[in-house]
Amino acid sequence: GLTVGTGVSVLYLLIHKRLSRSLSPLLKTPGGNRGILGALLSTAVPVTLSAGVISLTKCVDLALILRRLQAVGYTAAQANSLYGCYSTLAVPVFNILPSLTTSVALSAVPALSAAMGEGEGGEEKLRKTALSALGVTLTLAIPAALGVAVYAREILSLLFLGQSQAVATAAPWLSCLGLSIPAACLTTVTGAMLQSAGRADRPMISMLLGVACKTALAYVLLGQPEWGVAGVALSSLVCDTVIVATNFIFIHRHAPAMLPSATEGIALFGVPVALSAAALGAVTLLGRWLGRQASNPLHTVGALASVAGLYGAGLLLLWLRNRRLHTEIQYLKD
Repeated sequence: GLTVGTGVSVLYLLIHKRLSRSLSPLLKTPGGNRGILGALLSTAVPVTLSAGVISLTKCVDLALILRRLQAVGYTAAQANSLYGCYSTLAVPVFNILPSLTTSVALSAVPALSAAMGEGEGGEEKLRKTALSALGVTLTLAIPAALGVAVYAREILSLLFLGQSQAVATAAPWLSCLGLSIPAACLTTVTGAMLQSAGRADRPMISMLLGVACKTALAYVLLGQPEWGVAGVALSSLVCDTVIVATNFIFIHRHAPAMLPSATEGIALFGVPVALSAAALGAVTLLGRWLGRQASNPLHTVGALASVAGLYGAGLLLLWLRNRRLHTEIQYLKD
């Protein structure tokens, strides 16, 4: 179905291009068709290779987990069972939010590119657009990370009913993976920022470096019986963190105007962390006071909804407060 859908999409675009003759004046470049092709390749090839590097991490997990676990004494059946718990239960839940934040990156690219094209006059617009993209990403990613880390077992029990043994095995791994959700989401957004700055090749370097760190760390930790598959989850956290840190270094070098100030950076991370931690703490204490059973699916849904509601209410109050302060400052200026 995926293959057929992609094929139909390509066919539609080809037909639409043939019928849309009015677009032809917009495609004129000094280099003609060769110039267009060269510009597309210089951007598309690095972006495609960067996406392929991410897929390599799955191959790394498959190759290392099965081989290294058997090397330290697990049977082939046991190694396959552990890999199945990791790849079928923990990883899909972890991948949900990073997949959703791709839309933030895609929408940020044209706005950032347009601001870059304005030169020095567009620096303020560039900074605000980049700040908005980072803010939206972290506002979603940080509470999701803490929620997954704290409620990993409950979430898996809700999604995989009747698989208590597999859930118990995969829950600690999902808790560790949950902590890497912000870095995984920022990987896409910072890559889009570099692409907008005309350096689409830089994310590929960052991702190769991150995958190299992941491979080395996973290989070592999988050989330690006390770590096992948990070492793979930790290596994913290190991989995403290295990629994001390297991307920010490249942004500082090639497009420093996109970076937030120190105060803005602290607020981008601090506000979501404080609000989500407060919401999680309040709901957890309330659940213990009421004696709720976390294994009950309704209680799990209620707890997660309560956390989301408290977090959203906190964001709304902060937004209203900032809007009021902004109005008062503007009034004093006038």
